[in-house]
Amino acid sequence: MKKSSPIKENAKLQEFLNPVNDDYYGNLLLYVRSRSFLKDENVLEEALLEILQDILDAQENGETAEDYFGKQPKEIADDLLKEVPTSIKDGVHLVVAVLFVYALITVIPTLASPDALFDVGKLLIGSIYWTILAIIIVWQIGNDAYTTKRTFKKYLAIFLTIFFAILGISLSIFLDTSLTFNTEGLVGITIISVITVICGVFFLRQTDKKDLIPFIPVLLTAAIIGILYRIPFSQGFLISNFGKIIVAICMILSLISFYILLNKGMKNRRHE
Repeated sequence: MKKSSPIKENAKLQEFLNPVNDDYYGNLLLYVRSRSFLKDENVLEEALLEILQDILDAQENGETAEDYFGKQPKEIADDLLKEVPTSIKDGVHLVVAVLFVYALITVIPTLASPDALFDVGKLLIGSIYWTILAIIIVWQIGNDAYTTKRTFKKYLAIFLTIFFAILGISLSIFLDTSLTFNTEGLVGITIISVITVICGVFFLRQTDKKDLIPFIPVLLTAAIIGILYRIPFSQGFLISNFGKIIVAICMILSLISFYILLNKGMKNRRHE
């Protein structure tokens, strides 16, 4: 029988917490996971699961989590993070995940055009920018777990997060670099195929694929359209008025599929 992962086991056991303990453990969980970059995920999740089991045992004996662990959960969380070994592999995994999502959102749709230039410089700058911003946002979310007052620093952090997110979107739209090359014909087909295969391998290697499933219709639709645009036999049809309508309908249907699958996944998450 396959053993359940610590994360799934954690989610199941949290359902048995009373409201007070759920609030205590939920904040600790959020804080620790927000600072888990470059930490060994397996060791960290096993430690979090052990804390949860201790809280449940104390709960059965009529004690609260605060009675058992004390009134300074942040100190417990910081001590736990110090004990967890560093894992470059898990950090790289997170970076690759961000790059994967970024490629789905920007690169593939861009290549779904016969005249699009593949801007390698924009891809590299955007990837680095969004990876750093994602880490900062998650870090700030963890800070909020033990910040109850609406301080100036908190409002400033929210404002800066929104500002840099808008800046990142602007860079994705308006930034152009000289590191570009034409993606017409066989070159474009090869690039699209390689990126699609890489994304497919990444998807298959994930233990939890649910969060990535909504992106599949958009990826495959854009990839197929991009390849067909670069084949002379089908290119003539796709650039015609009727062909453009078909392409638009296909892209709209893929986005509708994305929305439906995303909502379905979020509903299923609530019941896990």
